[in-house]
Amino acid sequence: MSGDWLLSEFASAISIKVRSGELAENNAKALRKEFETLTGNGLRIVPVSRAAYRDAAELAKQHTRRIRAGDALHLAVAREIGAKSVATLDSVMSANAERLNMGVEPI
Repeated sequence: MSGDWLLSEFASAISIKVRSGELAENNAKALRKEFETLTGNGLRIVPVSRAAYRDAAELAKQHTRRIRAGDALHLAVAREIGAKSVATLDSVMSANAERLNMGVEPI
């Protein structure tokens, strides 16, 4: 499961890579299609509530934790839906998930 935020975050990441020349447009198109398939056939996308946005803001306020807004929102949604763990490659997000008593599954 993931929150709606994932849709915007994925689109932005792919666009950044195309703009920077790291990814060709035809490859980006293929990745977008694969992502559409994933989100349509297995990955459950849940709405992001106002409470999750507020929780994310509280997490982000803790400047010593170095968490970015998007990752704070992912963690807030995970907490809201009662997730026991999150999947990430990001060390800062991992540390914050563990601080919130969530397990971390490497991708």
